Amino acid sequence: MNLGRTLVGGIIGAAVAIGIYVALMLGTGQSANWFPVVTGALVGFGVMQACKTAGNVSYARGAVSGLIAAGAILGSDYVAKEVLTRKAAAVSAKAGPEKKADSKDEDAEEGEAEAAEVEEEVTASEPPKAGDIDPDRGAIGAPKQLGQNDVWPFAFMAIGIFLAYEFARGKAPKTAAAEGEEPAPAVDEEEEKEEA
Repeated sequence: MNLGRTLVGGIIGAAVAIGIYVALMLGTGQSANWFPVVTGALVGFGVMQACKTAGNVSYARGAVSGLIAAGAILGSDYVAKEVLTRKAAAVSAKAGPEKKADSKDEDAEEGEAEAAEVEEEVTASEPPKAGDIDPDRGAIGAPKQLGQNDVWPFAFMAIGIFLAYEFARGKAPKTAAAEGEEPAPAVDEEEEKEEA
């Protein structure tokens, strides 16, 4: 195993995957639970290209690639949230001077209107009754149950790490027996001498 090439290929694949994920988050504003599969494939592909794994099996290279993929999968959410936070701060900083230029009377009127709306909502809303359905928790009073939405991120993460491992590990060269062909029959030297 060439550790240097494995690290370079894995880090390049991870950087490309994180960049695509951040662009996806900026474009849609939503996280993609399935993206760890893409991240694992890109990390494994990066290692495969850097190390030329054809005909060269290395379980250590696969393990290192799996660790890089796990770090990229876990770090991609952090990086995306950080980028979105900085983008929101930049937008609010640009909007700040323009808002100060508006008259204070308009701000006061907007604040009073919002306070009146909140008051109406509080008085108009009834407390939930037993048996009512809350989309986040199910029946009111029932603890939140583990559902499909909670399991899929972990499943996609496991698939992504496995893909990185498999791509980077490499494959053994094919032999005639592995391809399903019959091997050539062994020739006995004594039979050849008798025939001659």
